[in-house]
Amino acid sequence: MSLFNILIGLMLMLFGRKLFWLFVAFSGFMVGFEFSAMMIPYSSQWIQVTVALGVGIIGALVAILLQRMAFVLAGFFAGFFIVLMAAQSFGLNDISAILFVFGGAVGAVVGYIFIDWAIIVLSAMIGAGVIVNVLIGVLRLSPVISMVFFISLAVIGAVVQIQLMDDVKDKN
Repeated sequence: MSLFNILIGLMLMLFGRKLFWLFVAFSGFMVGFEFSAMMIPYSSQWIQVTVALGVGIIGALVAILLQRMAFVLAGFFAGFFIVLMAAQSFGLNDISAILFVFGGAVGAVVGYIFIDWAIIVLSAMIGAGVIVNVLIGVLRLSPVISMVFFISLAVIGAVVQIQLMDDVKDKN
């Protein structure tokens, strides 16, 4: 599962704008899984996976059918997930769900206003977060080292996506 998560993280980090539907679906899956684990903590894992798959599939369908709304939804998922990852990396497991929803709302506004740039930044951050989350589990990284890895990977992902966006503009 770790290798799969790293591959998905790399795809999101480097190609999130080009694979927008995947970005929305995976972000929705991660949010659905983590949120269901918080809201129904004693449920079986298959229920959490079912909820996560449902949220991810809805997100992917919205991304394909209603692209403008999908930017808002992707921003919400990404903002929610980034707050969640930050809280977990600092060991803050008892914070209110309102903070996660606030992070999601901020991400939604950013997604609506800055569409392409928001997708690039948020997908680079989500991809970096997924990779760092795996590395934390495997290598037992400290919070400071984790944050350095996260920022470095997010910047690399954003730079690659910006370069890919410029390459497309140069061809047109």
